[in-house]
Amino acid sequence: MRACFFIPFSILMLLVAGRLESAADRPDAISVIWGDGHRSEVSEGQLKQNTVSSKRPEYPMEARRARLSGAGIFILNIDKRTGAVTGVEIETSTGSKLLDGYATSAFNTWRFKPGAFLRVRMPSAFNMRRPENPWVF
Repeated sequence: MRACFFIPFSILMLLVAGRLESAADRPDAISVIWGDGHRSEVSEGQLKQNTVSSKRPEYPMEARRARLSGAGIFILNIDKRTGAVTGVEIETSTGSKLLDGYATSAFNTWRFKPGAFLRVRMPSAFNMRRPENPWVF
Protein backbone atom coordinates (compact mmCIF):
# COMPACT_ATOMS: atom_id res chain seq x y z
CA MET A 1 0.00 0.00 0.00
CA ARG A 2 2.79 2.43 0.85
CA ALA A 3 4.54 1.84 -2.49
CA CYS A 4 1.27 2.59 -4.31
CA PHE A 5 1.09 5.91 -2.48
CA PHE A 6 4.81 6.76 -2.74
CA ILE A 7 5.15 6.63 -6.54
CA PRO A 8 2.26 9.02 -7.38
CA PHE A 9 3.31 11.29 -4.50
CA SER A 10 6.91 11.39 -5.82
CA ILE A 11 5.71 12.25 -9.31
CA LEU A 12 3.50 15.01 -7.91
CA MET A 13 6.39 16.44 -5.91
CA LEU A 14 8.64 16.47 -8.98
CA LEU A 15 5.95 18.31 -10.96
CA VAL A 16 5.48 20.88 -8.20
CA ALA A 17 9.24 21.37 -7.84
CA GLY A 18 9.53 21.88 -11.60
CA ARG A 19 6.80 24.53 -11.53
CA LEU A 20 8.44 26.32 -8.60
CA GLU A 21 11.78 26.28 -10.35
CA SER A 22 10.34 27.65 -13.59
CA ALA A 23 8.51 30.40 -11.65
CA ALA A 24 11.81 31.34 -9.99
CA ASP A 25 13.48 31.44 -13.42
CA ARG A 26 11.04 34.08 -14.66
CA PRO A 27 12.23 37.66 -14.34
CA ASP A 28 10.41 40.52 -12.71
CA ALA A 29 8.96 43.07 -15.08
CA ILE A 30 10.99 46.00 -16.32
CA SER A 31 9.41 49.16 -14.96
CA VAL A 32 10.27 52.76 -15.66
CA ILE A 33 9.59 56.30 -14.60
CA TRP A 34 9.21 58.18 -17.86
CA GLY A 35 10.63 61.64 -18.48
CA ASP A 36 7.22 63.19 -17.78
CA GLY A 37 7.04 61.44 -14.38
CA HIS A 38 4.48 58.71 -15.07
CA ARG A 39 5.30 55.10 -14.22
CA SER A 40 4.68 51.93 -16.17
CA GLU A 41 5.97 48.49 -16.97
CA VAL A 42 7.66 48.12 -20.35
CA SER A 43 8.68 45.23 -22.55
CA GLU A 44 12.27 44.69 -23.61
CA GLY A 45 11.23 45.97 -27.04
CA GLN A 46 9.88 49.22 -25.61
CA LEU A 47 13.05 49.66 -23.56
CA LYS A 48 15.21 49.02 -26.65
CA GLN A 49 13.28 51.66 -28.63
CA ASN A 50 14.42 54.26 -26.09
CA THR A 51 17.97 52.94 -25.68
CA VAL A 52 20.98 54.49 -27.37
CA SER A 53 23.48 51.93 -26.05
CA SER A 54 23.39 49.02 -23.65
CA LYS A 55 26.11 46.57 -22.71
CA ARG A 56 24.93 43.20 -21.48
CA PRO A 57 26.32 42.37 -18.03
CA GLU A 58 29.11 39.84 -18.50
CA TYR A 59 28.77 36.47 -16.78
CA PRO A 60 32.38 36.28 -15.59
CA MET A 61 34.29 33.06 -16.04
CA GLU A 62 35.37 33.06 -12.39
CA ALA A 63 31.68 33.15 -11.37
CA ARG A 64 30.88 30.31 -13.77
CA ARG A 65 33.74 28.23 -12.40
CA ALA A 66 32.46 28.84 -8.88
CA ARG A 67 28.94 28.00 -10.14
CA LEU A 68 27.63 31.33 -8.84
CA SER A 69 24.16 32.25 -10.00
CA GLY A 70 21.43 34.58 -8.91
CA ALA A 71 18.84 37.11 -9.96
CA GLY A 72 18.78 40.70 -8.87
CA ILE A 73 16.95 43.93 -9.49
CA PHE A 74 18.87 47.08 -10.29
CA ILE A 75 17.60 50.67 -10.32
CA LEU A 76 19.16 52.83 -13.01
CA ASN A 77 18.99 56.56 -12.31
CA ILE A 78 19.09 58.56 -15.52
CA ASP A 79 20.00 62.14 -16.38
CA LYS A 80 16.91 63.40 -18.22
CA ARG A 81 18.98 65.89 -20.24
CA THR A 82 21.59 63.45 -21.58
CA GLY A 83 20.02 60.02 -21.14
CA ALA A 84 23.17 58.81 -19.37
CA VAL A 85 22.93 56.56 -16.33
CA THR A 86 24.10 58.61 -13.35
CA GLY A 87 24.06 55.78 -10.84
CA VAL A 88 22.88 52.26 -10.19
CA GLU A 89 21.26 51.08 -6.97
CA ILE A 90 20.83 47.44 -6.00
CA GLU A 91 17.20 46.87 -5.00
CA THR A 92 17.65 43.11 -4.72
CA SER A 93 21.09 41.54 -4.75
CA THR A 94 21.92 38.53 -6.91
CA GLY A 95 23.36 37.06 -3.73
CA SER A 96 26.91 37.54 -4.96
CA LYS A 97 29.01 40.70 -4.66
CA LEU A 98 30.90 39.60 -7.76
CA LEU A 99 27.75 39.28 -9.89
CA ASP A 100 26.27 42.50 -8.46
CA GLY A 101 29.49 44.29 -9.38
CA TYR A 102 29.45 43.06 -12.98
CA ALA A 103 25.79 44.02 -13.40
CA THR A 104 26.27 47.44 -11.82
CA SER A 105 29.35 48.10 -13.93
CA ALA A 106 27.53 47.21 -17.16
CA PHE A 107 24.38 49.20 -16.30
CA ASN A 108 26.50 52.28 -15.53
CA THR A 109 27.50 52.36 -19.21
CA TRP A 110 23.92 52.37 -20.54
CA ARG A 111 22.53 55.41 -22.30
CA PHE A 112 18.95 56.20 -23.21
CA LYS A 113 17.35 58.74 -25.51
CA PRO A 114 17.44 62.11 -23.71
CA GLY A 115 14.19 62.81 -21.90
CA ALA A 116 12.85 59.26 -22.24
CA PHE A 117 13.34 58.00 -18.66
CA LEU A 118 14.19 59.20 -15.18
CA ARG A 119 14.57 55.71 -13.70
CA VAL A 120 14.57 52.13 -14.93
CA ARG A 121 13.97 49.16 -12.65
CA MET A 122 15.88 46.39 -14.42
CA PRO A 123 15.90 42.71 -13.48
CA SER A 124 19.01 40.74 -14.34
CA ALA A 125 19.87 37.08 -13.88
CA PHE A 126 23.03 35.05 -13.97
CA ASN A 127 22.06 31.44 -14.48
CA MET A 128 24.34 28.49 -15.23
CA ARG A 129 21.67 26.99 -17.49
CA ARG A 130 21.47 30.26 -19.46
CA PRO A 131 24.96 31.77 -19.38
CA GLU A 132 24.03 34.20 -22.14
CA ASN A 133 21.97 36.12 -19.51
CA PRO A 134 18.63 36.21 -21.37
CA TRP A 135 16.88 38.80 -19.23
CA VAL A 136 19.07 41.66 -20.33
CA PHE A 137 19.55 42.82 -23.90
